[in-house]
Amino acid sequence: DLDVISIVLHYESRDAVERHVQQEGIDYPVYLGTDALAHEYKVNAFPTTYIVDDQLRVRHGLVGYKTSLGLRARLLW
Repeated sequence: DLDVISIVLHYESRDAVERHVQQEGIDYPVYLGTDALAHEYKVNAFPTTYIVDDQLRVRHGLVGYKTSLGLRARLLW
C-alpha cells in the first residue's frame, strides 16, 4: 500500500500548478511548498523524492526521475 503526495517548490503561480495537475491527470494531492521547506529537507536538485515510513521518518532520499517500479523496489529495502 503506497500513498503519494507531491510538494511543488518552484512554481510560477498557484493557477499554473493547478493547470499542470489537470493537464497531466494527476490524481494525488499536490501541495505548494516554501523555500524554508526545501532548506529543511536539503532539497537542492529536482525532482527529489522521499520515502517516508508510517512513523513519518525519512527512509530514503532519491534525486532524479524514478519509475513507479523503481520506487516500489525501494520500499523493499
